[in-house]
Amino acid sequence: MSVRAGVLFLLLAVAGLLVSGSPVAAPAVPAVSSGLSTGLSSVPSTGSTSAPSVGSTDAPVPDAADRGDRLPFDPDAVTAELLARPVVVLPGSIARFDQDRVGALTGGGTVKILVAPPGPLDAADNRAYRSALADVAQSVEDQWDGTVVRITGVGVQSVGQSGLADVRFLLSTFDVTDELEFVTPYLQGGETGPNKDRSVVDRSDPAVVADLIARLRQTRVVITEPAADSFAVADPERLAASWSNRTGTGLRLVIAPPLTAGDSAAVTAADLAPAFPDEAVVLLQGRWLDVAGPDRTAWTVARDMTLSRYEDFLEGRQIGPAELLGVLADQYAELTSGAVQDQPTPTQRNPVSWLLLILPLLALVVVVVFAVRRRSRTVRRASDARHRDVAGLAAAAADLPALAEGILALDGLARTGAARDRLAEATRAYRSARRLVDARDGAGATAAVRDAGDALTDVADRIGVPNVPGTRARAGAAGPA
Repeated sequence: MSVRAGVLFLLLAVAGLLVSGSPVAAPAVPAVSSGLSTGLSSVPSTGSTSAPSVGSTDAPVPDAADRGDRLPFDPDAVTAELLARPVVVLPGSIARFDQDRVGALTGGGTVKILVAPPGPLDAADNRAYRSALADVAQSVEDQWDGTVVRITGVGVQSVGQSGLADVRFLLSTFDVTDELEFVTPYLQGGETGPNKDRSVVDRSDPAVVADLIARLRQTRVVITEPAADSFAVADPERLAASWSNRTGTGLRLVIAPPLTAGDSAAVTAADLAPAFPDEAVVLLQGRWLDVAGPDRTAWTVARDMTLSRYEDFLEGRQIGPAELLGVLADQYAELTSGAVQDQPTPTQRNPVSWLLLILPLLALVVVVVFAVRRRSRTVRRASDARHRDVAGLAAAAADLPALAEGILALDGLARTGAARDRLAEATRAYRSARRLVDARDGAGATAAVRDAGDALTDVADRIGVPNVPGTRARAGAAGPA
């Protein structure tokens, strides 16, 4: 082969690669930031597996001597107080409950209730905090014949919410009375108590809506008393700027105190949004997150993703408005960026496309004829496979919130035997599915979601709990674990 022929062949090959659309590596899409200072997970450890929570560290829980100075309470003093009283509420606790109904639970002398503040945001510190509370409860049960039920923040031991309405009620009111009546009989060795459907009724008050709109026109962040003590914002302008950088939209934020159980909501984000048509309006009622904006569907999905992924943080950790809004903003950015489909952004260009201009027209035409013919077959096969994979990813991602909800609902109820082991399997499969979704492995994520659903269904059958989210149609209930 002559030198001239070799050069022409090389040019043809280069042109073929360029014209046939060989992809130029796009900038890697960074992992979506949680907005929090530590790894997050929707599913706690079941206690029967050593696998760490998704995104958490593997650091062991510090022993009592190491963590004692960091605890916000004296374990020995709390143990002594709980031995002497049926209900102990530690300083800083936020949970509310009906005194008479809780008195009926503890009146028989076989139940005590320990109410603690939300735990630290840091994963390792939070494990140490919860471990210390568990140690207190165990110490009391060793010295007294009865059951101690723990509440951390507004999360009641071994109880998960059965739907969005229940989540809203709990986070909007901080009332845990129904949870206590549901789980206490079971923790004592019997059947669960009544499972009540609870909801917050929206009944907009025009005067409240008008007042908040007027205040929001003056400042981007409105904190209604007495929410300032629990959900303060140190720098509202910085918070708004961070939000804008993440979402590309402006922010109007209302922080309101929790409702009293039974009261209706006098205002929603949707009531305020028409006054700010080009901005997102966020309402924090207690720890409930409500959002409305120009792209209402995307905002609603982003809100639901935030609640599903980080419900346990909202219930049981010291999370503030800045951290919570950071999570919401990142969920919205993920939904609207195209990163889920791994698509290039409209501004990406082929940096070597100018080379086409120096190729002979004849060579270009020849290569186009062959390259397009070859690429048409390759692209059809790749496109079909990609569509299947994207569809699998979407279906798997859509199933994750229900699986997390179901695992949370059964965590603590499946305490022994095969039910405990199968719940551990469901948890591991769920975590695997989360990782595979993040890795864009549709087939693997679909299989992991299926395994998690099967294991979760088996657990629910064994312990006889109906209507568990994430479970599959059952042929019949299994015997007790």
